[in-house]
Formats: sequence, structure tokens, C-alpha cells
Amino acid sequence: MKLLHLGNHYPPYAIGQSERQCRLVVNELTARGHFNRILTSNYTIPDVPDRERLVTRRLRLNTSNVPGPYSPLVWTERVNRRALLDEIEEVPPDVVLIWSMSGLSNSLIWELHARRIPMVFAVLDHWPRQRLREDPWMRWWSAALPFPQRAIRRLLRMTFVAQWLHRRYPIDPILQLPMRHAFFASRALRESIRVAGLPVADAPVIPYCIGRDEIPGQPQRRDEPRRLLWIGKLDTDRDPMTAVQAIQELRHHGQHQFTLDMFGRGEPVFESRIHDYVREAQLGGAVTLRHASVEEMVSLFPTYDLFLYTARYPEPFPIVVLRAMAARLPVVSTLEGACGEILRNGENCQAFRTGDHIGCATAVRSLAADRELVDRITDSAYRQLLDEHSAVVVAGRIERILQQTLRDQESSGR
Repeated sequence: MKLLHLGNHYPPYAIGQSERQCRLVVNELTARGHFNRILTSNYTIPDVPDRERLVTRRLRLNTSNVPGPYSPLVWTERVNRRALLDEIEEVPPDVVLIWSMSGLSNSLIWELHARRIPMVFAVLDHWPRQRLREDPWMRWWSAALPFPQRAIRRLLRMTFVAQWLHRRYPIDPILQLPMRHAFFASRALRESIRVAGLPVADAPVIPYCIGRDEIPGQPQRRDEPRRLLWIGKLDTDRDPMTAVQAIQELRHHGQHQFTLDMFGRGEPVFESRIHDYVREAQLGGAVTLRHASVEEMVSLFPTYDLFLYTARYPEPFPIVVLRAMAARLPVVSTLEGACGEILRNGENCQAFRTGDHIGCATAVRSLAADRELVDRITDSAYRQLLDEHSAVVVAGRIERILQQTLRDQESSGR
């Protein structure tokens, strides 16, 4: 198949996990013999070279939630539409795989729909629920605007230019989004999109994956878990304070052998609060806040003994948990969101109630005292990773959806 991947970012200029997932899938689909092209934004990072092949970086991002002046908005629509048309005219795709559209023009989806080009939506985060309804071009036609912009909008409607613009750059409501073929990273994410009003109840769930180079070859033997690892954004949703308080609880019971390294960044006020708590609780030698890139973290996982995941927020999919499973780290976690779909207490993790630092400490203590339990849950987690979350397996499932989408389009008389 000839495939076009449409999304807001693409490595090496990635700002989140969804675009890294896109590259993993693209690489695996290429290995399976499919021709892949990527159309993405012109966002770049200084001094980071772009060595990706068959990637077109022409789309303009509009990350504002507030409708701006008319001229820049319509120019963005024009530039993005032209980029899409050039791409599909140069190499007509059999199927377009749509990744995160946050910051991109909603009208691109409707352009593909109008041309009857098969689409598959890869929903790995909340972009259909959050961003599509906030599209600045769509909101410009309905939101309250300053007087000069209102006057322009009224003139465009009176002269019927608005009708031509809406045909060329559609502003159709989100509930009409043609998401007949889609897959979701988790059932929790799919449910949140369904509640928002999109008809996706029967869409399949295909979880995140990790690449072959992210799976260590030789597992480390851990006689007794001592070095604990926590990774995430430092905010109330990820709840790093529960991890800190769990260490405090362990030390209160005389178990001073445990140390916790926390990798992440957050708002300065929140970070300061954690630093203050660590200092006041006299945990300076036990809890350390550190920073590392995603690439650096991949090699750091195997150097720890146990992974803590304390999120209160129902994550669409916690990729860090997969990386811990790949490194055969025993996982102590809440079961919020997608965690409740991939983790099972006593089988591939030790679970605790959200916000319960005593329960978290108890789970850590139980693993430290039971070598057989550690071996059992890490072996189970590792087998699950290979069977369900390797890039090869996930790309194969996506390939079947793409093939079915193409067959459905052909049978409907494309």
C-alpha cells in the first residue's frame, strides 16, 4: 500500500509520545513492504538535524485557542490545503493515517473526506475531544470577536464569499467528523472521546508499543530492590508527592535502604514545593530530583530496581510503564486510566489505591521481601510486553486495519 501519514509533529522534532509512536509504526510498515510518506508541520528544533526520509514539513501550526485576525487564519488554511493537495497529487495514497491534529487545520480532514480518500484515525491522546473544537478557523466564524473582525465576518457573509470559503476550507461541526475507521490507545481514552459525542463505541483498541532497541537484551538480576525510579511531569495529575511520602513512610519504619530518583519537570511553584517537602522531611539523601531526555531514560531504566507510577490522572496510555516492563523492573502502580487495562495486581505489578502513600510503601516492602514475587510479576510483564506491545505486533494490527479500510472503500465503489 501507498500510505500517507498526517500529523502535527514528527521526529526528530517530537514534543510528545504520539509522534514517536508514529515513527515506530512507519518504520515497521516500511519493513513490511509498504510505501510511507509523512506530511507534518514546519516546526523544528534549532541545531537538531533532520535525517528523516520522505517527510514533508510544510504545514503551518496554529496553537492558539483564541481566534486571531482573519488574514493570518485564512492564509494558514490556504498554505495547509496546498501542501496537502501537492502531497496527494504527487503520490496518490491508498490510505491516509491521521495522527494528532492538534494545532493543524481541521479542514484538511474534510478535504480528504470530500475526495473520498480512505482515512484511518490513530487516536493516542485527547486531540479529537480537545483540539478539534478549538480550531481557530472554525471558531472565527462563531465566536465573539472584536468589532473590526466582526465587520469583516459580516461582510464576507453578505457578499457570499463566506460560502466559497466554507466549501474550500470547511468548518463543519466536530460531531460530523468522519471517524468510521479509527483505533484508540486504550478503552479509557475511547470512552472519553465517546462521551464527547463522537460515534466510536466499536473502534478497536491498539495500545502503545516500544521499539526493538528499547528492549534490553540481558535482564539484570536484582537480589533486593533498593533503587526506586519515578518518571513524569511534576504536577498534581502525576502525583509525585505520593512517591516521596512512600519513601518517608519506609524510612519511618526503619527501612533506610531505599532511595528514589525522580525524573521530570513541572511548574516552578510545584517543583519548589517538592524540594521544600524533601528538605523539611529530611529526605535529602533518599529522594533526588533529576532531569534526562527520553533517549537518555531508555538506557537508565535497567540501572534501577523498581518503578513507581503514582498518577491520579487517567492517562491515555503510560508509555513509561512499558519501558519499565521491558527492563524487567517490578512495577508498583495505581490503576488509573489505561493502567487498569494493562496492569493486574499480583500478576504483572503490585497495585495500590490512588494517593495512598502507605499502600505504595507496603507494595514496595512486599517486593523487597519476596524474591519469587519479583520474578513472577517481572516475567509476566515481560511476556505481555513481547506479545502485545512490541512495535512488530502493534504495526501488524494497524496494517490489518489499513487493509480492511481499503477493502471497504473499494467495495463501496471508490
